[in-house]
Amino acid sequence: MVNDDLSALNTSGVEDARSNKNGENEAGVFKNGNVFGIPSGQNRTKKDNHNRRKGQRGDKHGRGTRHSQLHNNNQSQDQHSRLKISDEDRQTALNHITQLYESSLQPIRVLYTPNTNKKDNAQVDLFMANYVNRNHSHIITNPRLTDKVFRHQFHNQIHQLICQKAILFSIDIEAWEINNQTVTEIGISIYDPRRNGSFNLVPNFTKLHIRILENMHRVNGKYVVDHALNFVGEPTLILSMQDSVILIQSLFDYFFKSPNDDGLETYLVGHGLPGDIKWLSSIGINFPPKYATLDTLEILKITHGKHNLSLGNALRKLDLPHVFLHNAGNDAYYTLLLCLKLLDPGVRSLYQLDLCVDESLMMSEDERRALKEEKERKKKEKRELRELKKLQKELGLESTNEENDKDKSEGKKKKKPRKKQLQNHNIAQSVQCSASDAVLYVFGGKQLPEEGEGSGEGEEEVTEDLEIVFKA
Repeated sequence: MVNDDLSALNTSGVEDARSNKNGENEAGVFKNGNVFGIPSGQNRTKKDNHNRRKGQRGDKHGRGTRHSQLHNNNQSQDQHSRLKISDEDRQTALNHITQLYESSLQPIRVLYTPNTNKKDNAQVDLFMANYVNRNHSHIITNPRLTDKVFRHQFHNQIHQLICQKAILFSIDIEAWEINNQTVTEIGISIYDPRRNGSFNLVPNFTKLHIRILENMHRVNGKYVVDHALNFVGEPTLILSMQDSVILIQSLFDYFFKSPNDDGLETYLVGHGLPGDIKWLSSIGINFPPKYATLDTLEILKITHGKHNLSLGNALRKLDLPHVFLHNAGNDAYYTLLLCLKLLDPGVRSLYQLDLCVDESLMMSEDERRALKEEKERKKKEKRELRELKKLQKELGLESTNEENDKDKSEGKKKKKPRKKQLQNHNIAQSVQCSASDAVLYVFGGKQLPEEGEGSGEGEEEVTEDLEIVFKA
């Protein structure tokens, strides 16, 4: 019955720039040529001549083949259109996620009598007081933690997490390296205390990895490592852009609803969160008017000041094993683990995370001024040395430091060739499906298809079809 209802999800069409007959520039939609600042129609001649030079088939007007038109059409949709889903589709998806997710919480709820699944506030307050006293010497010298407003907010977030009053909703986006406005992967990982009783030894997480069907032919590997096939969690879901927006929007509607039935506050988690929010907004995700955030990149600045730690370096610092970064599903999951560790008072005490290691923040004004003058002096010396070498070269004089320059050039390390990526290692199972089926796979316990029925070989078939359609 649920499966039949889920199949009722309808997809509304993408507002493509070519379908705008009135020629109006709607949000994210551009007329032909106007996106480049050229009046409509004036860029056709050069484009047609270019197509003819490339040897493309086409009519006398140079419009090219159908494959070229499909490629341009889909590229316009991916990069310049903000998807819109109907209120009916949005509400239908929300209803089914609510139904399936609430039923998945029942096995945990029946184990606990009322009020036994929550920790006593008095005990947590005592624990937090001991944590502050133990790290008092670090806190009072840390420029960020000496800010009472910031410190109170941060400790309140830790208190909420310990008391199991906070849901962590972690996101990560991977974009195409050639045009980073094109979203190729979306990762979501959720920590919900309702699925983790107070006596749980190992937390339970909800993990999703979505690949956008229309953009599967746009792969990384030249500038950014390509690990789209190497998700280490549940199977990769291959969804159309429309179904992806429906699924993600319904998850936001459920977990960020206000007021929450259980009195929980949901935090949006990310590593460099503003960029991920911008990407999700660009594909049509509507965020709630107000929501709390936890950016692990900013939390790490309590320890490292202005120095931004990459996700990999942060995971290594806290001894979190990891593999296949730059897979959106993996990154969202590892960011969630990182956030849980950064908000654990025991971990903060063990790794001395309240101690600021950025010496520039601990300096007095005189010390900062002296450091700045020293940097300026070194820059000036380097600049004068370059000018001297340039003058000697113009006069045909040998450099007095010729031998030193030779030694430096010999001492330089040669760049290692880029390692070939092992695409056949740890290939995750994947399934192409609709938003309704994705809900069943993640929350309804639906069995994945057998090999060759939509996973493994099925992805190869999808890739081959996309290559046929989009190959120039």
